[in-house]
Amino acid sequence: MFSAGAATFASVSSGWAAPLLDITPPSDCGVVVNHAPTGNLTKAFFSFLDNTDGTATYSYHVTSTRSQSSITNPNSQLEDCAYTGTSPNSNPGPPPPAPSQIKYGTQSGTPPPFNSNSQTTVTLTVAITDWICDRLHLVVTDTSGNVVADDYSNLVGARTTPTGGTGDDSICQQSAIVPEAPATGLIAAVGLGAFAAVWFVGRQRRRRGLLA
Repeated sequence: MFSAGAATFASVSSGWAAPLLDITPPSDCGVVVNHAPTGNLTKAFFSFLDNTDGTATYSYHVTSTRSQSSITNPNSQLEDCAYTGTSPNSNPGPPPPAPSQIKYGTQSGTPPPFNSNSQTTVTLTVAITDWICDRLHLVVTDTSGNVVADDYSNLVGARTTPTGGTGDDSICQQSAIVPEAPATGLIAAVGLGAFAAVWFVGRQRRRRGLLA
C-alpha cells in the first residue's frame, strides 16, 4: 500500500483494520529484487504492526532524489517486491529469505502518491511468521512510452522479534559461492614435491650417462 505523507511522517496507528495479505507481486518482481540500487530511491523501515490475525504490516519511508513533478506524472508507476524463505532453518525463527522465493508485492496507482518533498509511505502486509526482504522500483515514461526514469531502491529486511517486529537488513545478505582456493601450505607442498620429482629424474639420467 502507498500513501503520501507530510515531510515528517505520521506513525502507524494500532487502530487500523487488519488489511489483506499483499500476495500479488507484480510480474517483474524477479528482476526488481535482484537489481542493484540506483542511488536515487531510498527505502527505510519505520514501524511494525501486529494485526492480531496472523498477519503483520511493515511500514517504510520512501524518498526520491527526483522532483515531485517528474515522478508523479500519469505515466509513473511504483512497485514493491518482497521475497521470503521456505527452506528449513536450523536457527531460531523462520528460514532466511531467498531471492527465488518471491511472495509479496504491491503496485501503486498512477501517479504514485509522492508529496512535495518527493516522499511517500509504503506498507506491506505479510504472514507474521515470515521474514522478508524487499525492494522498490520506480519507473516513469513519457507520453510516447519512452522510459525517462528507472529507479531501484536499496534492499530492506524486516522480521519479527519476541516483542514485535524490526527492520533488519542483515537477513538479506546473500553469501557469494566462490570456489575455495587451496591452502597456502598445500600449494607449497605440491610445489616442493614437483621440484623434487624433476631433480630426481635428472639425477637418474646423469647417472645412466656416466655408467654408459
